[in-house]
Amino acid sequence: MPIVYLRDGKRRGYFPIEFFFQAFSKTRETDFNQEVLKFNDEMSSTHKLQHLQKIKEKVDGIKRQSAPYLEDLLRELRLDRVDREPLELSATVLEQPKITFDNKENTPFDGSWDLRDVRFSKPAFLSSFGILDFTSDGRAASNILDLIQTLGRHGVKMPQNVDIEDAVRNVTVLVNSSRPEEIYQKFTEARDLAQQYFLTKNQGILRFGGFMSQVLNGDTGEIADGIFHPMDDIGKDFSVILRQDLLMETHIIEYQGNEQPARINAVVDNGDYVDLFKLRYNPGNRGYERQEEDSERWNSCRFDDRYVFRTQDNWDSKAFDEKQVDIKRACVVVDLKKIDCPSIIFVRLRDNSSEVYNFIKLLSNNIVGTQSQCFLAQKYKPGQYASNVAIKVNAKLSSKTTGAKAWSVSLGNMQNSWLQETPTMIMGLSLARAAGQDQRTVVAGSVCLDANEYPGIQMAQAVRVQKAAGIIERSSLEHITKSLAMQYYLHNTTRDSNGNNYNIFPNRVLVYRNGSSEETFGELMESEVLVIRQAFYDLIQKLQPRGWTSSIGNDKPSHLNTPIITYIVAVSQHNIRVVPAVEAFKKGGRQIMNVPSGTCVNHTITDYLDGERSALPKEAVEGGANVFEPSDYDGFDFLLTSQGGLKGTSKPIFYRTIYNENYVWKPEKEDSSRVTQLTKQKLQQITYSMTFQYGTATKAVRMVPVIKYSVRLASTFVSYLPYITGRHGLSALEEFQLREDVQEDKSTFGYRKLSNTSDECIKTETMEYFSPFSADLCEPKTPFHPHMMA
Repeated sequence: MPIVYLRDGKRRGYFPIEFFFQAFSKTRETDFNQEVLKFNDEMSSTHKLQHLQKIKEKVDGIKRQSAPYLEDLLRELRLDRVDREPLELSATVLEQPKITFDNKENTPFDGSWDLRDVRFSKPAFLSSFGILDFTSDGRAASNILDLIQTLGRHGVKMPQNVDIEDAVRNVTVLVNSSRPEEIYQKFTEARDLAQQYFLTKNQGILRFGGFMSQVLNGDTGEIADGIFHPMDDIGKDFSVILRQDLLMETHIIEYQGNEQPARINAVVDNGDYVDLFKLRYNPGNRGYERQEEDSERWNSCRFDDRYVFRTQDNWDSKAFDEKQVDIKRACVVVDLKKIDCPSIIFVRLRDNSSEVYNFIKLLSNNIVGTQSQCFLAQKYKPGQYASNVAIKVNAKLSSKTTGAKAWSVSLGNMQNSWLQETPTMIMGLSLARAAGQDQRTVVAGSVCLDANEYPGIQMAQAVRVQKAAGIIERSSLEHITKSLAMQYYLHNTTRDSNGNNYNIFPNRVLVYRNGSSEETFGELMESEVLVIRQAFYDLIQKLQPRGWTSSIGNDKPSHLNTPIITYIVAVSQHNIRVVPAVEAFKKGGRQIMNVPSGTCVNHTITDYLDGERSALPKEAVEGGANVFEPSDYDGFDFLLTSQGGLKGTSKPIFYRTIYNENYVWKPEKEDSSRVTQLTKQKLQQITYSMTFQYGTATKAVRMVPVIKYSVRLASTFVSYLPYITGRHGLSALEEFQLREDVQEDKSTFGYRKLSNTSDECIKTETMEYFSPFSADLCEPKTPFHPHMMA
C-alpha cells in the first residue's frame, strides 16, 4: 500500500495515501508559495532544459549501475523516454495589434501596455450606484469618490443631475458580519437604498426628469436611454421620456378642451427651448449646462424651472407654456423592474475571503440581478489600482446603447480582416465539475457581441447545470447556444437603404471549446457540432431573420441553411513547452527569459496530430461541393504563446481545430466576392489578436477571452452550488434552489421558481437577469449589462 512521508513538524511521519485529499482552493501559506515560485523561476526556460539534461544523465547512470528490474520501473515512470536533446525548430512571432484609446494609441511591449493618461475608446455610462462596505475604517467614502473620479478621467459618463458626494453619503450600507443571511439582507438594502435615492424626489434637481438611465421596452425587448420623472414612492410606476429619435411624444396634454401628444422642453437663457436630454445640473459649480448642437460640449446656461410643451403640429415653432395646458398622462410608463437602477453596486471588502466574494457574486448574478464590483480596502490606492478597477467597471457597464470598451485593437489591414468580411459570431465553452458529493457539472458559455468591429471586449454569458462530465449534454449545449446567439442577434442592428432598423444574424460561427482531451475529439465532432448546428437552425425557424427566409422550412440543418461552423479545442493541459534557443535575449532593453508574446509553432510537433484526422467536412474531402478555390491543405493546429512571461516558463495553448467548414464553404447569405477562406495563418492571427481583448487586463492573456471568461464563470458557479442546492439551508434563496426535471432519457436542472414554465430555455435558465429569455416578457429582451464576468 502506498504511504507518504510528511516533514511538517506537527504531522511528521508516514501516512497511508488514503488519508489525503486534493485541495481545490488556493493555499494561504505565503512562504510555501514563494518557495514554489522561486523554484519555478530558477528552473524556467532554458534552465529547465539544463535541469532535464542532468536528470537524463542520472537516469543513464542508474541504468548502468543498478539491477535490470529498474528498467521496468523507469519505463513505468516514463523516465526511459527522456531525450538527451530537445527538439529545436523555428517559430513565427505573430504581429502585435495596436491598442487604440480615444486620445492616443499604444504599441504593446511583449504583449502588455498601460492606462496612463488615457480616455477609454468607448466609455460606459455610470447612471447610478450602491455601496456595500465590509469595513469600519471610515475610508469608504474617500475610496469610492476617488474611484468615481478615476472613471470620469477615463471618460466614463457620470450620473446626470446628481451630487456625487451627497449620493455616496446616502447610498452606503455597512456590513458587520460574514454570515450569508446578513450579507443577503445588506446587499438588497444597498440596492433598495440606491433606488430610493436616485429615483425619488429626495434628490430631484429638475422638476421634470432629473434622473437619466436605461429603460427596457417591454413590447420590443429593446433598451433605450430614458429620463425619469422623480416620484415620491418607488412602489409606483415611473413616467419616462425617451430620446426624440425613438419617440417624439413625452406627454398627452389638454389645450382648450382638445387632447394631443406633445414633447416637453426646458426654457433656458433668453427663451431658448432645450430638450431635457441636453440640459443638466453641474453640482461642481451649482449651475446648469446645455449641450451644443451636434457636439459633445456643454456650456453654462440660466434655467429658471420653466417648461413648455411642443405639439405634433408645431414641433419647431410655437410651444405652450406648462401653465396653459393640463398634463393628462405620460406617453411611456414603466415599473421599477424595467429601469436600470442601480447600474452597479461597489463592494469594499475587508479581506480576500473567497466564501464572501463568491456569495456576493451569487447575489449579484443570480438573485438580485445587479452588477457588482469588489475591491479590497487594504489594497486600494489611487492611480494604477484605481484604473485597473475602472476598466472592469467600464466592461461591466457596457450595454447595447453604449457599446463600451476601454480600448480597440487594430492590425495593419484590420479593416479587411476575415472577421469583418461578414457577421461572424465567436463563442467559447467550458465545463467545471463540482467536488465531493455534489455530482453536478457546470457548463458556461461566452459570446463576443460586437459584430461591426474587431470582437473581444463586449461579452455576454450563459450557464447550465448537468450531471454528465466531459461532453456537454445535448439540452445544455442547445440552450446555451440559443441564449448566446440570441444575445448576439439582439445586440447587433443595422439600417437598410430605406432607413429601417433590423437585427443581424451571424453568417459564420467560431467555437472555442475548453476542457476536452484527444480521446473525446471524435465524440465532439459527432455530438456537439451537430447540436450547435441544430440550435442555430431552430432559432432561424423561430426568428426568421432578415436574409434567411430561404432557409425557413428546410427539413435538415446543413451548411446551406445555418451559419458556417469552425470548431476549435483549446488544450491547456499538455506537456509541451516552448523556450528560446538561447539562454536569454534582450527586447526593448529588457532581458527576456521566455519566448516573446505571439510565438506560434504550427509545424513538426503538430504535423503528426494533423495527419491523424482531417478537420475538413466529409462532403469536401470526398469530392463534394467546394465553393472556395482548392488550396494546399496543411492542417489547422498550432501552439500559441500569447502572454509575455516574466517569471517561470510560459506554457502555450494548443489550439486543435477539429472541424473547419469556413475553409471550404462560403456563407450562402453573402456576396461571394467579399469572403475568403479561413486558413491556418488567418486563424492564428485572429486567435492571437483576440487575446488582447480581455477587457479587464492590460496585457495579452494566455487564452482567448471567450474561453477565459467561460472558465471563470463555470468555476464561480460551482462555488454557488451549496447555496442553490439547499445544502446551506438559506431559506431566503429557496425559490432559487436547483430542481431536477427528468424526462425520458434526459435530465435538466433549473430554478424552482421557473419550473412551471413551458419554454425549455427559460425552465433551465440559471442567469435570469442576464438572459435574453424571460418568463415575464413575450419577446426576447436585451439585458441592461450582459457582461457578468468582467
